[in-house]
Amino acid sequence: MFNEDGSYRNSAFYRAMGTGFVADALRTARAADPGVKLYLNDYNTEGLNAKSDAMYNLAKSLKAQGVPLDGIGFQGHFILGQIPSSLKANLERFTALGLEVAITELDVRMQLPADSAKLAQQGRDFASVTNTCLAVKGCAGISQWAVGDPDSWVPGTFPGEGAATLYDNNYQPKPAYTATVNALGAATSSPSPSNSPSPSPSPSSSPSPSSSPSPTPTPTPTGGAGCKVTSEINAWNTGLTENLTVTNTGGHHRQRLGAVLRPARRPDRHQQLERDGQPRRRPGDRQEPRLQRHHRPRRLGLLRLPGHPLRERRPGRPVQPQRHGLHHRLTAPQRHRPTLRPVAPAVGRSHCSHRIGCRA
Repeated sequence: MFNEDGSYRNSAFYRAMGTGFVADALRTARAADPGVKLYLNDYNTEGLNAKSDAMYNLAKSLKAQGVPLDGIGFQGHFILGQIPSSLKANLERFTALGLEVAITELDVRMQLPADSAKLAQQGRDFASVTNTCLAVKGCAGISQWAVGDPDSWVPGTFPGEGAATLYDNNYQPKPAYTATVNALGAATSSPSPSNSPSPSPSPSSSPSPSSSPSPTPTPTPTGGAGCKVTSEINAWNTGLTENLTVTNTGGHHRQRLGAVLRPARRPDRHQQLERDGQPRRRPGDRQEPRLQRHHRPRRLGLLRLPGHPLRERRPGRPVQPQRHGLHHRLTAPQRHRPTLRPVAPAVGRSHCSHRIGCRA
């Protein structure tokens, strides 16, 4: 929403609706789902700076207006060794407004190749953010962007940088994982960082000869550990979001870790929407009944108006009106047959037509 100097971005919403587009969006979302939590989420707002000041002033104004707002998200895309020292103070000023706060897209990128010193510093950075969230009452949780380094957005945006997540290219836990678990206070049998198959400072990319060919087991709580993990998965057409809640049952803090998975596949053709916004019909789905066309009216014949002679239509000739009268052709659906008054035959002529009434 904001530029680095705290001004509004020149977005399509800002150009069309001005500064009120945020309040309108929040009110619309609350009307659509009264039970959902509404957050404002942005990047480079983790420390005290012009951009976070703009976010704070906006949140304060929205709360004063009674606009529905439940929390503020701080994306947390950090650079190795550059966690803002004002992170805790910044989070606390938002919670003082009665809002939740959350670290929503945490990662710590570094210059490649990674070595043991960089990985150790990354572990300290992850632990610092985790401890800060645990220390702030109202910090709802921490979500990491993606799962492992192969899924990270960093290499495609910052060439030469990467290794930003808790898991390496083989999805094995890095020292940052161990540091995060330790910060959460869980007694675990975590693997030693030196045995992790993370990149080594040597030019060779092959694993250490002392490494076992069997996969390293994921650290799990030992007997009597004060840690409980629950999982919640929300799936959509092209991916899913998984929230892992790690509860320190031996202390007073609860932490939530999350991951966003976006597999590179196209949605099923039956899940795509038609242009009118309706789901594409699957084979075997029940169709809505179509409106039936009206039955073709049955021609009942000619009806003479009172006071006017009747003249039957001959083949190929339209019905012609008499000198001072009109002839009306009566049509109606078969099941609604009207009651007609028969026409008496004229004197001197006994031949009757098969139609209603007789010829004179």
